[in-house]
Amino acid sequence: MKRVRIYSFRFVLILLLFSSIARAQSSASLRGWVLDPTGLPVGGAKISLENLATSEKRNTISDEIGSYQFPQVAPGIYRITAERNGFKSVTHNNVRLLVNSPLRLDLSFMEVGAID
Repeated sequence: MKRVRIYSFRFVLILLLFSSIARAQSSASLRGWVLDPTGLPVGGAKISLENLATSEKRNTISDEIGSYQFPQVAPGIYRITAERNGFKSVTHNNVRLLVNSPLRLDLSFMEVGAID
């Protein structure tokens, strides 16, 4: 009985190891900078990433130097939107994220908008 438990435990550990490796190999990532019309970084921008096939959404906020990232994203075609008070939002449609191919996409606010 004790041997069965040990073998079962080892089997479960091996399954967990292989499942995490398989998941890591089938993911994509997206990162970039959020910039104002003059090319300066914009911190505090809300970034939304929406999978166009599944409607799954993920959100993040650009850091104080304007950097953002979405690690371990399912491969697919996405819409990415950046919003920040004082600027008109910017959207990129049909952003293709591929397996093991990190994508860098800088988001530039082209126009100053109304301040809420």
